[in-house]
Amino acid sequence: MEIEEIQLNSSQPLVEKYMSSFASVSEWFTYDPYDKRSYEQRLHRVQQRERGLERTKLVEVLKAYHRGDLEHTAVDKNIERLLDPSSVVVIGGQQAGLLTGPLYTLYKAISIIKLAKREEERLGVPVIPVFWIAGEDHDLEEINHVYLRGTDGARLQHVLSLDRYVRRSASDVIPEEDQLQAWIDQLLVLLPDTEEKQNMVATFKRLAQGGISIARFFARVMHELFQSYGLVQVDASFPLLRQQEAPFFQTLIKKSEEIAEAVTASTHKMKEHGYPVQLHEQPQHSNLFLYEHQERRPLFWTGNGFRTKENPANWSVAELLNLAAEEPHRLSTNVVTRPLMQEWVFPTLAVVTGPGEIAYWSLLRSAFTQVGLEMPILQPRSSWTLVDRTSQRLLSQYELTMYDIMGKWEEKRDEWLRSQFNPDVEKVFTDARDEMSRIHRELIAKVAPIRPDLDQLGETNRQRMKRELYYLEHKVWQALRERHALSLSHFDELKEALYPGNQLQERVYNIAMYWNLYGLAWIDTLIHSPLLETHHQVVKI
Repeated sequence: MEIEEIQLNSSQPLVEKYMSSFASVSEWFTYDPYDKRSYEQRLHRVQQRERGLERTKLVEVLKAYHRGDLEHTAVDKNIERLLDPSSVVVIGGQQAGLLTGPLYTLYKAISIIKLAKREEERLGVPVIPVFWIAGEDHDLEEINHVYLRGTDGARLQHVLSLDRYVRRSASDVIPEEDQLQAWIDQLLVLLPDTEEKQNMVATFKRLAQGGISIARFFARVMHELFQSYGLVQVDASFPLLRQQEAPFFQTLIKKSEEIAEAVTASTHKMKEHGYPVQLHEQPQHSNLFLYEHQERRPLFWTGNGFRTKENPANWSVAELLNLAAEEPHRLSTNVVTRPLMQEWVFPTLAVVTGPGEIAYWSLLRSAFTQVGLEMPILQPRSSWTLVDRTSQRLLSQYELTMYDIMGKWEEKRDEWLRSQFNPDVEKVFTDARDEMSRIHRELIAKVAPIRPDLDQLGETNRQRMKRELYYLEHKVWQALRERHALSLSHFDELKEALYPGNQLQERVYNIAMYWNLYGLAWIDTLIHSPLLETHHQVVKI
């Protein structure tokens, strides 16, 4: 397998500066991820601070979460290592997508594993890789499907219907086992036949047994892929974790106004600097959710307490604090408070983030301060594009690069088509129109004296003749496209495989496509490849 490094610019100005010139945006963050001294400083501060959740309780939670279907020697060992007071974690998280969702979820896990290994070797302390599953998320339309390329090469969306679970968290959504098994069986029809397909589908079906939640199914698939690397997982909605989080939920309730004000101030300052803001301001939002009738609903301030939009009943501060103490499972964090909760729960050395996360974390530095915490190091995850063998052959055949596919695809396709006719079609017709106009003007000059209106009539006639030439040119191009339809379809195929819908491949396609074609060895290769923070890598598999 060959790996090539290429440079891609982020579409978000702040993220681009974060990755290329950190000093210019350092006021929004605590640590420079590209300075190795940051890791030494952060390690010292984590080890010296007064801990949030006690390590013994954290280990108890993680053991309980992995018990049974998520057990493995390497994972169990890493959980035990958290009892070492010098140990820290590298952590990152994602929504619980079906079959792990888009490829970037896997890339985040791979980046977590690689960064933890690098820093453990460098710092000489246990550094444990942890994946935080956002099981509390209720946006099911983002996770109820996977994108694949079918037997005909076209992109298709394979959807599992979850319509009856409105506003339910992924951890509370338990589809009928027959429904989930049938959805997995459909992969046999949708994907091309390969040596890997039967084994892959059988693995997914085994992992889907037992009437489990969407979030637990996600955890099982991730465990299958990364258990040998000791990747520890935790679901944000795990009841035992919620019990241990009760004291910090109380802190978030007491500090909710200060947190919101801090984020609002950062948002306004960010706008003044000309950067687009990733968080949408919601007046009176407490940055917490409350579960009512199994639905996850945002909590808003009233004049003297909290309420949801759907329920007129008001919770006083004292009542909500009591709820946090006695029924913490009824509360949930949001995009602002989740990073704070994560920091309180884990002794975090660094967080592996995607570009969008860097953008919204930039607004949270003061929020961390409000609850007596410090923003950790934010390490950008690695980014890859997988180039299958057919795509490799076509790139070579048409002398194209990844830069061409990502930025010049249409230009390169049209350039190739023009090269198939000599002389160039556009030049032939441009010359013909110029020559026709010249001859026509000479003709009109000779006949115009016969009658005054012949000059205007002649111009109208010339325009009609030009239109006919444009029509003929259009038909010639159409004929060329028909003649070279197969080659033009190759250009479409490359675009769909490598840059679908003008998005990075990792944001669209699911692992099932590549497991089906090539097995799983490429994941191990990526884990053992060099850790690069600022570059995209093209992987020929």
